Amino acid sequence: GIGGRFRPSGKAGDGQLMKKVASRLSDFEAQMNDQMQRLTSDLDRKASAMATLSRTPGAPGAAPEDLANDINALKYDLGEMKDMLTGAKSDTAHVKRIVLACERDMEDFTAAMDAVNVDLDEMRARVDSTHSIITSRQRVEATV
Repeated sequence: GIGGRFRPSGKAGDGQLMKKVASRLSDFEAQMNDQMQRLTSDLDRKASAMATLSRTPGAPGAAPEDLANDINALKYDLGEMKDMLTGAKSDTAHVKRIVLACERDMEDFTAAMDAVNVDLDEMRARVDSTHSIITSRQRVEATV
């Protein structure tokens, strides 16, 4: 019949989609954490090298201007890392807002489809009732 073409609800599909989105968000978060670990490691190495140079008087590259340049480079790298982290947090928050909006839209769509199915059931019941009335009248007319 007509009702066979409609699904009663999209809840199962919604759950699978949300699992995929959550998985993608987790992958993104893991990538960002990996990037942050690499940057932190790089900064730690630079800081360690600078500490070694500052403790070694007369070492090559230990001139005050070289040390100042290394400190400025370290500050720049640290600022860049903070900017990346802020950007990643902003991107993640934005994606979460989009996912929540999609989830609300899917819930609204599911509710609308459920309402359509209720209407179809009511129409089907009316058609069945009308059919029964017509059939019974035809029987009565046939016997008369």
